[in-house]
Amino acid sequence: MSVTSFQENSLGWRIELAQQRFQEWWELQMSKLERNTPDLSLFDSELIRISIKIILWSLIAIILVWLTWQVWLLLRPMIKNWNRQRQQLKRSPFPNQIQTQLSPQDWLTKAQQYYQQQNYRQGIFCLYQGMLQQLSDRQRITILSSRTDGEYLKLIEQSNLEQFLSYKLLFSTHEQLCFSNFSASIYLFDKCQQAYHVITKQNS
Repeated sequence: MSVTSFQENSLGWRIELAQQRFQEWWELQMSKLERNTPDLSLFDSELIRISIKIILWSLIAIILVWLTWQVWLLLRPMIKNWNRQRQQLKRSPFPNQIQTQLSPQDWLTKAQQYYQQQNYRQGIFCLYQGMLQQLSDRQRITILSSRTDGEYLKLIEQSNLEQFLSYKLLFSTHEQLCFSNFSASIYLFDKCQQAYHVITKQNS
C-alpha cells in the first residue's frame, strides 16, 4: 500500500475532510441567508417612522376609548337611576306644585278617589296636602314650596302639637315617595289615612 493511499484512508484524514466539507456547507448556507435577508435600510426612512407613530397613537386611542366605555358601563345604572328620580319629581306634584285652594275635606275626598283607582301614591299625596292645609288653616305653618318635609316637621315639633307621630308618618312617607324608589302600597295608604284621621280628630 502506498503512502498516499494510507493517508487518504486514515481516520485523521477523514476527520479533516469532514471538517472541510462542513465548513464549505456552512459558508454556502450563510451566503444564501445573506441573499434572502430583507433590506433593513427601509426602516430608516421617514415614512416608516411616521407610520409606526400613527399605529402607536391609534392603539393608545383605542385603549382610551375602551376604558371610557368601561367607566360608562359602570356609571350608567347610577345615572339612569338619578334621571328616573328627576323624571318622577317632574311628573309628580310632590314637592313644588302645592295646591292650597282645596280644603282638607276636599283633599281627603280626592285621596279616596285615588284609592279606588289603586293609585296609592297620589292618594298619599292628597292626604299629605290635606294635613298641610289643616296646619295652615290653624296658622301653625305657612305653606311654602321651598320648604322641605324636614323643615315642616321641625316647625311642628317646636309647636309641641299632639299626635306628633302621626304627622311624622305622613311627612316621612311623603319624603320617601319623592326621593327614593320607595313604592306605595294599599297597606301604606291605610296607615297614612289612619294618621290623617287622628290629626283631623285632634284638630276638630
